[in-house]
Amino acid sequence: SLRIILCSYDVPLAMESIVSIKYDLDLIVISPTGKIYLGNGYTKDTEHFTLNEKVIVPVSELEDGYYYIHVITNNDIE
Repeated sequence: SLRIILCSYDVPLAMESIVSIKYDLDLIVISPTGKIYLGNGYTKDTEHFTLNEKVIVPVSELEDGYYYIHVITNNDIE
């Protein structure tokens, strides 16, 4: 299998903050034929506020060629 893991460190927030993390990073992997794998196996954008993301492409789905790895955020990174 192909395993891609993203682990990030977030800045400390104020205790009264209503959000748990400042930078919500999401991992997206695109196969050589364009199949999209979202972090943590989700098929939709359903998970937010995690510091660890992983994509596992099973052996049966591996393709020859280049995989494109994208890390996106909904916040501006300073």
